[in-house]
Amino acid sequence: MKLQIVDYHKRYFEDCVEIFDKNTPRYFLLEEREPFIEYLEVTIWYFVVRSDETTVGCFGVEFIEEKKHARLHWIMVDPDLQGHGIGSLMMEEIFSAMRAKGYRIMEIDTSQEGIRFFRRYQIEVLEEIKDGWGTGMDRINLLLYL
Repeated sequence: MKLQIVDYHKRYFEDCVEIFDKNTPRYFLLEEREPFIEYLEVTIWYFVVRSDETTVGCFGVEFIEEKKHARLHWIMVDPDLQGHGIGSLMMEEIFSAMRAKGYRIMEIDTSQEGIRFFRRYQIEVLEEIKDGWGTGMDRINLLLYL
């Protein structure tokens, strides 16, 4: 599978929403759908992963100059393709951009399901909020260190 990361464009809107829907309710709750759509309408830091003519993943990263931190937004992979290195490719792209800026820390808010992916990296859990995203979906705020 040949993967390519490209800037988000509105032509990828439906693809990204479809991936969100496929990841609901395991990684996202239905009530998060509207905030995700609103994010896609205004974001300038969002990217998609393409395999041939198909969108297989998407993610956002923001660089917070005052803190010298990155912040991860809405990272997701088509569940049918999880385990094929797409998430790792997205993270390596972010790490490369962070290194170029001299940043060593990334802020991430995830869930009890999502943290499984991030445990492969050097992380510090800052806070765990039971049902923080909604019923049955805990919110876990963490820092990831390069």
